[in-house]
Amino acid sequence: MPIIGLWYIAVLTISNKGITLKRFNKLIWSDITEAKKSKFLGFNTIYIKRKKGIPWHLPLYFVGNNTIRGALLENTPKNNPLYNVAFELPRT
Repeated sequence: MPIIGLWYIAVLTISNKGITLKRFNKLIWSDITEAKKSKFLGFNTIYIKRKKGIPWHLPLYFVGNNTIRGALLENTPKNNPLYNVAFELPRT
């Protein structure tokens, strides 16, 4: 049961406004100060430092019609640190 609960709150949306972690938190693009590839609990993530709030570990698995790389490149401003990390991700 706890794993199902974690999956439910971990759903995220990437849009031109930022990233929303469903039922938990919102991150607007201008709030990102640093981004780098990392691992969290054994999973590949992008570690994101923010101006306000706790850092995020953005998971690199994504369910949808697009890849996480594609969704980030389409929506993240080009001058944002997260864009550079997304650009370096392998194409899948």
